Amino acid sequence: MAAPSGRRWVLLVVRSAHLLDLLSPGGTLVVYGRMADDPIPLHATALLDRGPTLRGATIGRWVATTSPEQRVSDTRTACLMAQAFSNQFHAAAIYPVAELSDAIRHATKPGKAGTVLVRP
Repeated sequence: MAAPSGRRWVLLVVRSAHLLDLLSPGGTLVVYGRMADDPIPLHATALLDRGPTLRGATIGRWVATTSPEQRVSDTRTACLMAQAFSNQFHAAAIYPVAELSDAIRHATKPGKAGTVLVRP
């Protein structure tokens, strides 16, 4: 992946270690979610030469460690970002919340391309 480097942090929601190339030395890679069981391939030189910080984030930990007020604010911000950058998202499907089980099955399907969305 050819991209300019120099980012202080990168959010990894897909399984691609190439995002480390976007980080400035000492930057932070945040790995989010547990939907895929695949390991994240990292070459030792990417860690040793660039010295990144690796962090993990899950919804469960966020809910357990964040105040309700902060969760509302975070959710609002995420929605605004998603709207502002909607051209960056490929929706595999959009399910109403009443079909959450179907959405989960779809999201965990091997080979799924795109994001499975759930709406109120």
